[in-house]
Amino acid sequence: MEAIKRWSKSNALYVVAMTATPEVFLEKEKELDELIQVIQSKEKLIAYEILARFTYTNAEEVLVESAQDGEKRLIFTHTIKQANEFKQLVEDNTKRKALALWSNSNYNAPPLTFEQLSARRYIIENESFPDDLDDLIFTEAFSTGWNLTDDRVTTTIVHTSNNALIKQVCGRNR
Repeated sequence: MEAIKRWSKSNALYVVAMTATPEVFLEKEKELDELIQVIQSKEKLIAYEILARFTYTNAEEVLVESAQDGEKRLIFTHTIKQANEFKQLVEDNTKRKALALWSNSNYNAPPLTFEQLSARRYIIENESFPDDLDDLIFTEAFSTGWNLTDDRVTTTIVHTSNNALIKQVCGRNR
């Protein structure tokens, strides 16, 4: 964010950004308001529709009891600890294969294992799940910058009430 502010204040450089969630920047960085010029597209932008939205109080019901055989799911949560807890919950109570991913550049986080790095590389390069993976559980650091075009992924679970994050996470699954 600091780099964007620094570059935006330079007279010799324009920063161009496209986002479905500009409120993420505007809510956090009020001083960017004066630097931002909105450019509207004349063409209709693609929007992804959320077919159903549910509120729940017990994650176990959603992660375990609603899991269907053959279904592949994209699951978001805020913390690495919770991602690992969700993975354990799914694998201990179902026959599903789950994988937790977070940023591999977070120096405070546990390093990703070879299995995690291999799956991460596969997902980014192929925009799909590895065949043996049922549930991908990921954190906010992995919520932007990649796409998923795997028709086998039919459910996205977003463990947050933050509308901008919900849009970003659902936008990964195209």
